[in-house]
Amino acid sequence: MLAPDSSREVRTIIRSLLSRQATSVSSSAPSNRISPNRSSAFTKLSPAHFIQPVFLVEGKGILAPSNAIPQAKSVSIDKVTEFAREVTACGIRALLLFGIPRHRKSDGSTSLEVEGLIPRATQLLKEHVPELTIFADVCVCQYTPEGHCGLILDGKIDTERTLHVLTKQSLLLARSGVDVLMPSGMTPGIVKHLRQALDATGHYEVAITNQSVKFASSFFGPFQSEAFHLGELKDKRSYQVPCNNTKEALREISEDLYEYGDMVVVKPAFGYQDIIYRARKMTTNPIVAVITSGEHLLLEETAKQMRLSPQAMQQRVSQGLLQAGADFIVSYFAESWSTQSRKVTELSSRLTS
Repeated sequence: MLAPDSSREVRTIIRSLLSRQATSVSSSAPSNRISPNRSSAFTKLSPAHFIQPVFLVEGKGILAPSNAIPQAKSVSIDKVTEFAREVTACGIRALLLFGIPRHRKSDGSTSLEVEGLIPRATQLLKEHVPELTIFADVCVCQYTPEGHCGLILDGKIDTERTLHVLTKQSLLLARSGVDVLMPSGMTPGIVKHLRQALDATGHYEVAITNQSVKFASSFFGPFQSEAFHLGELKDKRSYQVPCNNTKEALREISEDLYEYGDMVVVKPAFGYQDIIYRARKMTTNPIVAVITSGEHLLLEETAKQMRLSPQAMQQRVSQGLLQAGADFIVSYFAESWSTQSRKVTELSSRLTS
């Protein structure tokens, strides 16, 4: 049975994240009047809207760009605090941690190691950069040689075994200090299972941000084939949402909310702003738009080929996601855009002072 307080709309950690955002300066009350300053009627994109992903890797002294994804960072545990301080310096207030172990096992047990990459990194971050909100990926794809989002039995996803491992993984992450769990495997019943387990062990304030709508997409390619060194692309269409099925996408969102999911995730983001907009009509819970590795590369290559400003393109795409209804954006360009934005703001302030 769920704890009585687990049904509250916004947990403390999420309220804290929302309060840090530089949101619209106009009144939230509806009005038929046109604002004299038209730009003030909209949410202004700021670093506080971004969640920066980071790939945690084994080894020492590693803080380097990913070969697969421009602006993505691979970071070893001894460098994670340094990276986090760089991120917070430009105004970002949340990290999304992915563990990339060298060794994988088909039973997913690598994800349950107390001295694993995410637990160790989280403990360091909570000690040295406590103002950061820590999101953690909850999945088995990067911990198994098969590379699927569930454990395989007779060529199929074994949902029961997968739920068991993901629940144990989540409790380990909660104990290490993770603020928000982000299951990414589209596993049926995952939100309910995790909420029950978290509440039963006293982790009432740990939030669950399930990837409610993860569309089957080739945009996951760079992340899957290179960042995790999985070789050929895995066909995950059997447990992801068909890209042309809006009804199923909205049903997945409804189920997560019914099971006390704290936030809604839509991934990929570019082509599904209509889903973000509809989700916004369904709930007041925060919505997270995930700009995938393929979408990121698309922006990078377009800017290069057309000789356009990458920052300007990133700004417009991100602003569009906010206007569709998103509250947060997971993006590999979060740090670079935020750094540039901070420089522009400081220069403008000096010129007008």
